[in-house]
Amino acid sequence: TVAAAAAAAVVVVVPPSSSTAFARWSRQPLVGARRARRRRATMVYSIVNLSIDHVRLLAPFYPVAVVVGALGMWLARLRAAHVLLSAVVRDAKGRASIDVPTYDCAGMWQALSSVFQAIMTTGLAPIAFLPHYPSEYTLPIFNTTTTTGATIYLLLVAVAAAITTICLLINVLGVRDYADVDPLSGRSSQLTATGVYRYIRHPRALEIVAYVAPAVVANSFFTVVWFLVFAPVYLITVYTVEEKAWETYFSVAYTVHCHRVPARFWPSSFSGSVALVTYALRRLRAAVAEYATTTNDDRGMVDGNDSGKQR
Repeated sequence: TVAAAAAAAVVVVVPPSSSTAFARWSRQPLVGARRARRRRATMVYSIVNLSIDHVRLLAPFYPVAVVVGALGMWLARLRAAHVLLSAVVRDAKGRASIDVPTYDCAGMWQALSSVFQAIMTTGLAPIAFLPHYPSEYTLPIFNTTTTTGATIYLLLVAVAAAITTICLLINVLGVRDYADVDPLSGRSSQLTATGVYRYIRHPRALEIVAYVAPAVVANSFFTVVWFLVFAPVYLITVYTVEEKAWETYFSVAYTVHCHRVPARFWPSSFSGSVALVTYALRRLRAAVAEYATTTNDDRGMVDGNDSGKQR
């Protein structure tokens, strides 16, 4: 979120001719300490500018990395879901169990999906956050040199950043609460709906929705169209197969769970959305308070040990 805000500010505030203005400033005659400060600033600016220029040389390859990474991530994750579905077996008495080697194979496909996700993110990051990325590869949506275009662009970036923050927070909560529904977690194999799973069935899927911020910050038809196409296809295809696996394993319990929590990825009602966001923010506030309390306790123990040594 911070990177999105900084990139948007750079695109709107810093003109492409800023390097020329800096070069003109660096040629002004200065003496003494000011000359040393200018020399250091010039050196840092030159290093950063050289790095950005080298990154710009690969500009045509970043959209390719985004497309290849997204396709690889989707296909590997879909394969993992199908392998997970085949890992659920039932004996002669109808009792469900998980074939561990097949389940581990699904985990390997998920790891491969994470590798392709890293490739996709690596290609998307320069497009979104590199100042003045070549527009011929992205087709800009808004003209940020005008007041109207810059205002609309910044408003959309603010909304996208807020959506990304909430989605990442809910995703983290889903990861923390996942042990309650993972049959191989070493805990109860009974399906439970605790924590964030009381509001949506797949909170960890929102990590894909979190890509809305870099897609909007990039200010390009390419990234926006990519997000609008990739996110729905990925979510619907992958988690439809995964739900079949959990329904096969948990049987009636998962059907009841789906009736109790009808929302797959996000509540359909406004009140449900408010309840989910409020719950996520409450969990965040509690975690921050717990961290502050733990830090203060540790500091008190250190101070007590120091005072004891002094005595």
